Amino acid sequence: MPATAAVRAAGTVDPLLGYTVPAPTISSLQDGDTSFSGNVNIAGAPAGTSFIVFVVDSSGTPIAQANNVDGSGNFSGTLTNGASFKAGETYHFTAVVQRQADGDPNPFYKYSSYTSVVPQSVTPPEENPLADYTVPTPVFSPLKVGDTTLNGTIDLSQAPANTTFTVTVTLPDGTTTTVTPDATGHFTVALNQPVQAGQTFTGITTATNDGFTKTGQQGSITETEAENPLANYTVAPPTVNDVFVSDTTVTGRIDTTGAPANTTFVVTLTLPDGTKDRRS
Repeated sequence: MPATAAVRAAGTVDPLLGYTVPAPTISSLQDGDTSFSGNVNIAGAPAGTSFIVFVVDSSGTPIAQANNVDGSGNFSGTLTNGASFKAGETYHFTAVVQRQADGDPNPFYKYSSYTSVVPQSVTPPEENPLADYTVPTPVFSPLKVGDTTLNGTIDLSQAPANTTFTVTVTLPDGTTTTVTPDATGHFTVALNQPVQAGQTFTGITTATNDGFTKTGQQGSITETEAENPLANYTVAPPTVNDVFVSDTTVTGRIDTTGAPANTTFVVTLTLPDGTKDRRS
């Protein structure tokens, strides 16, 4: 730091007399920082005054200075010899002003009080246990028309410890419902109306662990059961013609009125000895 005394001509007046140097304000420091910045309030400083900010460690050893205080009082600096701030240690910052008196080659100096700063420890970023985990896609069980529940499963075999899961299912009408799989990954969704032919249901899994969440790929299932063309058709019983002693054939007919297109028929005839004969 600069000397504070010098041989001066008689009658020289200290231009800093009555001026209080403001202590600098220092921006937050963290362990390992090699530079610093801050501000000193230069308002009210005598004209022609310049500022320097000095830094000393807890032992009082100077470790840096900032000579670049600008017109707004901002400054910055770097520690010397590759040093860095250490968490838990106390560092002192002081502002020094200098001003020459008229006709005096030796400047006058004046110091502020210290601003003491203790750098904070750097908290390492919290590790995300789901970062490298692929969230399972839900696999649905087959559907058929009239079903009132939707069943499925997710693979939990590779899940990180303490991971919980939900499966959000989107119904054909666009509404969603969220369920929690059991310990084996199985889940059941109660449907708000029975499954209809051709409907599609989708689902997506969300994994949660230690406050972190991650979603997987969407799974889906579509009802594809073939519609039974005979569901509402009543098959007519066959009409058998009279049979007489010594007849060697049995004849008859079936009424095919109203039969769906492409329907074929087979008549099974039970003989007196219990054997069956199928004829089309």
